[in-house]
Amino acid sequence: MVNSYYRSTAFLANPEYNKEIPFLTCFRKASDLYGVAEPLLISVAAGESSFNSLAVSRSNAIGIMQIKWPITAHHLGVNKRDLLFNPCMNIKLGAKYLRELLTKYDNSVHHALAAYYFGPSRVSAVEKIPQPGVNYSNYIFDHYVNLFSYGRDFERGESISEVIPQEVLDGAASKRNWISSLKFEKSRLRKQ
Repeated sequence: MVNSYYRSTAFLANPEYNKEIPFLTCFRKASDLYGVAEPLLISVAAGESSFNSLAVSRSNAIGIMQIKWPITAHHLGVNKRDLLFNPCMNIKLGAKYLRELLTKYDNSVHHALAAYYFGPSRVSAVEKIPQPGVNYSNYIFDHYVNLFSYGRDFERGESISEVIPQEVLDGAASKRNWISSLKFEKSRLRKQ
């Protein structure tokens, strides 16, 4: 079982972003369908492709969520490469894959992100996360912070401005708690 420090905190049900998010309806539907936090899906998409539905990497990862063709796509039930260019389909597949990884790693966002990038056969639930996975988790975390910040430098320890009023914040369900948990985990991972 994964250490409790790796467990994710809850997200607000209706987050407010500091910029317009392309394909937001698709992210919301995929989030609801697979129980993966909408801001996490959006952060991965921002980091993977900058929301480019036509993106193709050198390693043949395709679309907004950069679903690897053919291995990961086949694993997720897609046998036609062209389907990966459909933004909503790609987001749905990314959410499905993240749900599998979150389940495998007992809701450790950092392990799931490391496995999303580095491959689940290369990331153990009980051993140290490989450095490329740590780097990727940090990279996605930075995209997450940028969804809610207004240009303040999180790395210098400055506060993050949120668009949600204080009265809406609700204990463990707040983004502030999520950011604190990830900041702690990011610091811990850098020491590995």
